[in-house]
Amino acid sequence: MDKKEYQKNYRQNNKEKIQTLKKIYYDKNREEILEKKKLYNLENKEKKKEYQKQYYIRTRTIQNEKNTEYRKVNAEIIKEKRNSKVKCDRCGCCVSRGYLTKHTKTKKCINYKCD
Repeated sequence: MDKKEYQKNYRQNNKEKIQTLKKIYYDKNREEILEKKKLYNLENKEKKKEYQKQYYIRTRTIQNEKNTEYRKVNAEIIKEKRNSKVKCDRCGCCVSRGYLTKHTKTKKCINYKCD
């Protein structure tokens, strides 16, 4: 058995023990660990920002495909939700859910006065 296999077996056999030791270590050194994380985040702010931009660019097309597929599959459900009637909180008028934000900007809703 080589070193890698031995380490893998050891980790599998002593999972609980390792977790408890990690928890104890974290509890003892919590403030130091958090301080180091904060310092690291400050020092590598630009690096992290660049990574996030690259990640967004990489996954944008995949996410768009997933969204369009979801919309195609659930078109009826989305349409029902959008067309469902909701009572406006300001004026009490019944409007469709899709039109609610536009409705709240209308003169009728803005100038409504409660008695």
